[in-house]
Amino acid sequence: MKLATYFSRCFIILVLVACLTIAEEIGPAHWGEIQPEWRNCITRRLQSPIDLLNHRVEIVSYLGRLKRAYKPSLANLTNLGHAMMV
Repeated sequence: MKLATYFSRCFIILVLVACLTIAEEIGPAHWGEIQPEWRNCITRRLQSPIDLLNHRVEIVSYLGRLKRAYKPSLANLTNLGHAMMV
């Protein structure tokens, strides 16, 4: 019984380490390396790409460039360590 518990714990630890390693290799710090269009993310001065599945994305080129009209407003900004939450 103790041997089975030991192996179970070792297996869980190995799975967690593997998941964390994969997350570090493809996480936000590397988004600028995934697609050429995302290379601005390498400088970390622009917003990260939104993680949408390819089959759900539709490019509508006739709409033209996005026009922004931001106005100042109050907000709370929280640093989550890997992202910012407004």
